[in-house]
Order: sequence, then C-alpha cells, then structure tokens
Amino acid sequence: MPKHPNNVIFKVRKGRIKKVNRIGVVLKTKSKQQKRVLQQIQRQFVGTVLLFAIFLLSIALLVLLGLWTYRYIVALRSEKEAVLSTEQVYGFDIPAYPGSEFIFSNDTDDETVKHFISLGNSVYRLPKDAEIADVFSFYVEQLPPKEWQHVLSVSITSEDRLFGEYWVKGDKGLRIYSRLNDVWYQTVTVKQAQTGLEDEVKKEIARKLLLLTTEKADLLPDFPWRLNFPTEYTAKYYATGIKSFQGVSFQRLGDNSIIYLEPVGYNGGNTYDGYIDNFIASFNKKHKSKWQVVNSVETEFRGEYAVRATVNKGSDFGSIVAVKNNSNTLIYVIAAFEENEPFFNYMLQNLTQVETVQP
Repeated sequence: MPKHPNNVIFKVRKGRIKKVNRIGVVLKTKSKQQKRVLQQIQRQFVGTVLLFAIFLLSIALLVLLGLWTYRYIVALRSEKEAVLSTEQVYGFDIPAYPGSEFIFSNDTDDETVKHFISLGNSVYRLPKDAEIADVFSFYVEQLPPKEWQHVLSVSITSEDRLFGEYWVKGDKGLRIYSRLNDVWYQTVTVKQAQTGLEDEVKKEIARKLLLLTTEKADLLPDFPWRLNFPTEYTAKYYATGIKSFQGVSFQRLGDNSIIYLEPVGYNGGNTYDGYIDNFIASFNKKHKSKWQVVNSVETEFRGEYAVRATVNKGSDFGSIVAVKNNSNTLIYVIAAFEENEPFFNYMLQNLTQVETVQP
C-alpha cells in the first residue's frame, strides 16, 4: 500500500484498519477549543453587560430616590408653613405669626389663663430670628383680606400714645405690639384704636409729673441703696430672712399699688431668672395670688448685668428687674405689679448703690 503523508493507520479491536485524516483530527480539535474560548468570551461579555446594566439601573434608582426625597421635603415644608400660616391666635380670629408659640400653651385649662384670654388678651413668643417689624409686615398682608382696617401706627418712641399697630373691624379694635421678644394682642375699642390709647398715656403722664414736682424723702442711712422719693409715697421696711438685710416697699397715699425693693439671695447662689421665680413663688404664697412670669430678657442697670421679666395675673401685668448690689453682693428685685407704674420707672432711673454696707 502506498504511503501517504496525510494518512495514518490505527489498529482497532477487531483488527480492522481505520483510516483517519490527520488534518481533520487537528482541525476538529482546534474547532472545539475555539468554540470553548468563544463561549467563554460570550459569557464574559454577557456578564459585563449585565453588570453595567445593573450599575446604570442603580444610578437611575438613586436619582429617582433623590428626586422623590427632595419633593417630599419640599411638600412637607410647604404643608408645615401652610399650617403655621393658618393657625389662629388663641382667643382671636386672626392668624398667628408663623413659628410663634402661645406662651400659655401648656396651661390653657388654668383659670388665670382663661381669665386673661376672656379679657381680650393673648401673647405669643416669637421665633429667635423674628423681629416685631416682621410681625407687623405679616399682618399688613394677612388682615385686610379678613376685613380688618389698619387705622394707626404708633412708634415705640411716642410720648403721647402707646406703641403698636392698631386695627379696626366693625365695632371692635385690635392693638398688636411687643414687650420683650414677643407679640401681644389686645382687644380695644374703636376709639382707643383710632387714638392709640392716648387717654391711658395722659393718666401716666399726670402721675409722672407728680413724682417730679413734690418734695422728696430719703431712705434710711444704713440701707444699701440711695433714693430720693416723693413724700406722696411712704416707705415701709420689713425683714427678709437674709441676715439683717431688709426689704422696702413704696406706696402712694390713697393708692393700692405697691412697689418692692427686696434682697432675694447672694450673687452666684442662683440665676437671676431663678431668683425672680423664687420671689414670685414667695409673693404668691404670702398674698394668696397667682402671678406668673410671662417672659424675661437680659438688660443692664447702672452698667451692670440685670434681668427684666414681665409678670401676669389675669388681665393684670407687672414688671420685675433683678439687679446686683455690689456693696453687699446681694441680688435685689425691683417689683411692680401694675402695668406702666410710674414709680417703678422712677426707681430704675434714680436708684443708686451706697459705697459699703455693714450687715
């Protein structure tokens, strides 16, 4: 049999000779390897495509989630602002300033608060970033659509009218003003709104003139404060329980209003606000009354740190100032339980300390 380079002779079990093409074997072997490589490449390609698709889908989901979160926050804020803008002032049919808080929100069932509201008053604590000018601007937009007519603006520097913005609706008037980082609402008559409560100012001016024109008396020589006060007022000294240091009260003859100057503790023994709270608690217990602190603000007295508080009992308002006496390091309160008490303001302007005091 002639030899052929491309032919290979194999022996099989039955002795038969089978001719196999060598090139075919080689080609067949290479074809299988290529197929496996191609399949592996295809699998890798498909895996890569899937991973890329998953990556793109993840980004898309994150973007959608971000957009949904943003819209939700915007909607939530809008809803909150809408609620704040439509909340009514407690006791009044006008909207509350957004972000403000009714000071007696936790005591609405208290009889004193109920009486305070029934007399046509309400008071809200302003947000930290708000000023009374913002409040006034808010009501310029909010009240006219509710048939309120703005009739008068009185600046805080006015000497013949009471500070505030005055509104009229039908047969009732409204005064909106501020004392200490707050906003007050007061029901007044139409005439009072149109005149800016000038009658009340005239009464106060008459009492102030009396303080300036009458003869003066002095406090006791051993008292740690100095004050020349009108003889129309009597000074009564009383024990306080702080060593031998006394307090003193002032009362005008024929008048029920009393102004107090009383030591309440040593400097550093409590905060100024804490001393005011203690004084109010003691005063209420002694006089069986229900005065409470509405708010307080830091201030100065004779260049020294002090705290001034507004107090309230029903429709009555008063003021308390906590100050330090450097001669004996005691904290004193100057307290008046009547609104715009002239003698209280007179004391703030004329009260001075002595150099040294021996208890």
